[in-house]
Amino acid sequence: MSEELAADVFAELIAKKPRYSGKSTFKTWLFSIARNVAVDHLKRRSKLSDTSIDEMYDVSDCVDIEKRYIIEEQKILLRHAIEKLNPEYSQILYLVYFEDFSNSEAAKIMKKSKRQIEHMLYNAKQSLKKILEKEGFEFEEL
Repeated sequence: MSEELAADVFAELIAKKPRYSGKSTFKTWLFSIARNVAVDHLKRRSKLSDTSIDEMYDVSDCVDIEKRYIIEEQKILLRHAIEKLNPEYSQILYLVYFEDFSNSEAAKIMKKSKRQIEHMLYNAKQSLKKILEKEGFEFEEL
């Protein structure tokens, strides 16, 4: 640690080029610069935790950023695939899976029989699956 601080002192001398006024000895002037660098280091260190990186490995905010990113990307792919479907297929998937309507409620909205809705829903899912497979969508997370 002291070697790092000494290197920081010389780096400051090179980078900032403070002027030596001659009011004190060179040794005192150099010591005051070193003291200021050490104080700055202690201030920065007090703001940071003394926990090592190895100890921080287990600390988590319970959110897997990579997994969340993959899920968001899959949602985007899914939306684009749904847009490519027949409009009735898009509508039935949207009503049942995004708006949580029952098949009976969706039948009333679309003015179809419950049996037609079930058949249409099956066909919509099959069409969607084909589109997603063509685009390389992975079904593991679904």
